[in-house]
Amino acid sequence: MHTLHTLQHAPGARTKRVRVGRGTGSGIGTYSGRGIKGQKARSGGRKGLKARGMRALILRIPKMRGFHREQAATLELSSGKINAMLQDGQTLSPQVLKSQGLWKQWHQRAKILGGKDTWQRKNITVIGIGVSRSIAKTIRELGGTIKK
Repeated sequence: MHTLHTLQHAPGARTKRVRVGRGTGSGIGTYSGRGIKGQKARSGGRKGLKARGMRALILRIPKMRGFHREQAATLELSSGKINAMLQDGQTLSPQVLKSQGLWKQWHQRAKILGGKDTWQRKNITVIGIGVSRSIAKTIRELGGTIKK
């Protein structure tokens, strides 16, 4: 039966403080566990843990490999490339870009860029692809449509 006067600490829970450097008879005298000479043997030299064991700790942590962009990757399409790829009256969508091999797995969106003077196609329907203002204006002027 446990009573207050029979309670004891768990084994190893209370260790006695080691008094280092108290003579050769103490068992921890002379060099006192510091080895011989060097910065670590001196008083005030190389304080704290710093990098002791840090390398193993860092190597144990899983790393994120490769390049990780914060913004979604945008496929930039020049108006010249679109002119070469499509005929008048065709539709441009992400599925068409995938079939042409332009849309890679990391692309989340696409945008047509360029000036209105480089655009040559008529009646093109653009679905689900971003368009610059100048190209959008030109597509609409030539009878094409843009859908989000």
